[in-house]
Amino acid sequence: MKCTIGVFFFAAVTVVSINHAHAYIDPGTGSMIIQGLLAAIAACAVTIGIFWGRLKNVLKKLFRQNKYE
Repeated sequence: MKCTIGVFFFAAVTVVSINHAHAYIDPGTGSMIIQGLLAAIAACAVTIGIFWGRLKNVLKKLFRQNKYE
């Protein structure tokens, strides 16, 4: 517990004590962000599609009429 508090304290002091970063965003960063967003959207679409297909199969099995009666 003491180690965790020490790590959080060190991180807080480090973040507060930084004045200026003198950094810039590389032009390729924007395309990486867009690529990451598109990949996340595609992953969500595939996941939803898989679960939708499984749900349809379960509902078909539940509400299927027996053809042999």
